[in-house]
Amino acid sequence: MERAAESASLTAAQKQKAYGDYFNKRSCVKNFSIGEQVVLLIPDSSNKIYARWTEPGEIIQHHPPHSNKVNCPMELVLNSESVSDDFPMEDAVELIHSIGRTNIITTLDLWKGYWAIPMAEDSKTLTPFKTHRQQYGFQVMSFGLKNASATFQMNKALSCYREFSRAYIEDIAIFSKNWGEHLHLDTILTNFSELNFTVSIKKFVFGKTQIKYLGHIIGSGKHEPDPEKTAVINNLPVPKTKKELRSVLGLCNYYREYIPKYSELVYPLTELTKKRVPDSIPFTEKHDSSFKVCDYLRSTFF
Repeated sequence: MERAAESASLTAAQKQKAYGDYFNKRSCVKNFSIGEQVVLLIPDSSNKIYARWTEPGEIIQHHPPHSNKVNCPMELVLNSESVSDDFPMEDAVELIHSIGRTNIITTLDLWKGYWAIPMAEDSKTLTPFKTHRQQYGFQVMSFGLKNASATFQMNKALSCYREFSRAYIEDIAIFSKNWGEHLHLDTILTNFSELNFTVSIKKFVFGKTQIKYLGHIIGSGKHEPDPEKTAVINNLPVPKTKKELRSVLGLCNYYREYIPKYSELVYPLTELTKKRVPDSIPFTEKHDSSFKVCDYLRSTFF
């Protein structure tokens, strides 16, 4: 019993030291807004949460400037135990074509839109984490949760207005044939106000004939790739692993409708992503040629 007690005491001391080292290492990182913190997190001292588990959390500066993100192991634990929500995402291609046929387009983004969705009471007990200050728990939906995007994508707020408003997660577009019809923008904003949604002024683009949306320039019956997005593709190096190749093909696939005979062109490259191929890509002359021709078409078209 004495040995067991000694072992338990040693384990507790080691765990306490590990926690102390963790917090001491990060205690100088305090460059976040207390005002914004309250929107997201409520300390358990003022609104007690009886945690079913808790983990150390790291609060870090997140781009763009003046916004904050909480990055903590809690999300990893919850995500590993969560059942995936297979709510269907909007078809980006269909959205681009539908919106692109109209003449007047307004786009907007919700200010920290995920935070407009409160956590269910029985879920709050799963979210607490510790910092060098105290313990916190999420009162609203965290960006890092597994099903956050699917939950936010459910589009209930816009379900009655789909003929003139659509959304791809947070990217919302209101569109019409003329300025008279575009007054239904007021309907959307009034609806958002009633739901306590806040629109980001910085990302609000009003009444354009052509607009950047989901990596494209669309409007007035036209749609084409956004040069700023495709510039990234044009400068990609030759991939050396299957992971790098899948990343390249994923970017190119998004714009495949603009490249004639795209499937035939990249077939030798897609064959390299198969299981039978080792992780280190055995590039041959035909693969190199396929990649160069694809690069040539991209740079020529875009």
